[in-house]
Amino acid sequence: MIKKIILIFALTFSLQSWGKDVALVKVTTMNIAWYGNTKFHPKDLDERDKVLKDFLQTDLKTSDILMFQEITRPERFVKLLDAKYTCSAYDFRGFAHQYVLTCFDKTKFGQLDFSADLFNPNRKLTISDPSERLRDVLQVSLKTKGTSHIINTYNVHLKAGLDETEKRELQALELIEQLHSQNIPSEETIILGGDFNSYTRNINGNRVSEIDNFLDLSLAKGFNFFTQKDQPTTLAKTQKIFDFLIIKTIKTITDYIIHPVCDNPKNGDNKFYNLDFYKAYISDHCPVSTHLQLN
Repeated sequence: MIKKIILIFALTFSLQSWGKDVALVKVTTMNIAWYGNTKFHPKDLDERDKVLKDFLQTDLKTSDILMFQEITRPERFVKLLDAKYTCSAYDFRGFAHQYVLTCFDKTKFGQLDFSADLFNPNRKLTISDPSERLRDVLQVSLKTKGTSHIINTYNVHLKAGLDETEKRELQALELIEQLHSQNIPSEETIILGGDFNSYTRNINGNRVSEIDNFLDLSLAKGFNFFTQKDQPTTLAKTQKIFDFLIIKTIKTITDYIIHPVCDNPKNGDNKFYNLDFYKAYISDHCPVSTHLQLN
């Protein structure tokens, strides 16, 4: 695993101020487990909001770009975040839909397709038949202040289910084709983040990972992506590796971090590292983060 360069991050962050070049960018993806829907996540929503707000503004407070999945009430959720963030979603589909939501620190980035509206259908990549009412991919492209480096983010939540491998592969193929058709300049960064619901299977006596298949399909189209796939990102009884940041960049990736509650699940004094508390109020997924060194 790439070494964590925490000292560099701390020093760089402390030196940054309004208007200065953005030298280091922290990106985080996280599935928030049916946020806003008390039928499938039965905690009282007001009670859950208090805990989530505390978590978002402590454990995720240093993230510059946040990519969330499974948000059924986006307008309510954004109020839990620090005021420095601006958030984007695709078109409004009612409160039964699990939206993906991308938020960024507006003091550090400008949005290339900026719109004051939270919901905007022009930000989506449709990767399945609309009649299936599945989640689309949310594209948000950002220009960093000072360096003007462009980061193209794609927020992904593929079809869930152990028996949905074929559907996820079709979604992956469609996503890769659409990325390829965009002809993104090689100097720009591409980040696919989200919940890929990727399983590992026995096929002809071999263990085959869906995420490896995704990377192979991407490479065939010229996308030499980086990710890590050796640490669980969920808190199911049998932990899974579902959540990824998949990156193509000419910049330096300094680390790849899974939140400690997934890295070493236990019941301890810190409530956000406490397995039972975390699953009850936060999620059954953990944040995955990385830093990009831009200079």
